[in-house]
Amino acid sequence: MKLTYIKNMKIAFQPFWGTPAIREFISRTSTKKAVASNPKCHISVEVIEPKGTEWLWAPVPSTIDIDYDDGSKQRITPIQGMHVQGIIEQITQKQEAIEYANDITEMKANPSGGPRPIRVFKTRLGYPFAVYAEDAEKGGKRAKGGVKTK
Repeated sequence: MKLTYIKNMKIAFQPFWGTPAIREFISRTSTKKAVASNPKCHISVEVIEPKGTEWLWAPVPSTIDIDYDDGSKQRITPIQGMHVQGIIEQITQKQEAIEYANDITEMKANPSGGPRPIRVFKTRLGYPFAVYAEDAEKGGKRAKGGVKTK
């Protein structure tokens, strides 16, 4: 799991009602690889203490509150039966949206004088690749390696 574009993350769960996914998520966010992806990310884990005897029959929801570098916030409430992959997918979708917005902003800030891309994606090796309107209209195909063919 990568923690890119995340400023703060607060994980709150009740040990008796928390889903197994929340515990697995906590362990995945504390790995060396995750911490190395964003050393400035502050992660706090809060254990919700039961109050009285009402916690015996009323489930206490776990929450993950995330503050991103661009100022946006996200709250994830894992439900019973949710897997850790579902939590990670929600975070990854938000990170990809932020990365896409940053890529577009960078392209607008540094115009090359040419046409503007209509879509940007990353290749398997992680390199950005842009699709331009003229390529989409012509239906131009690309061979292996991105070389244009007729």
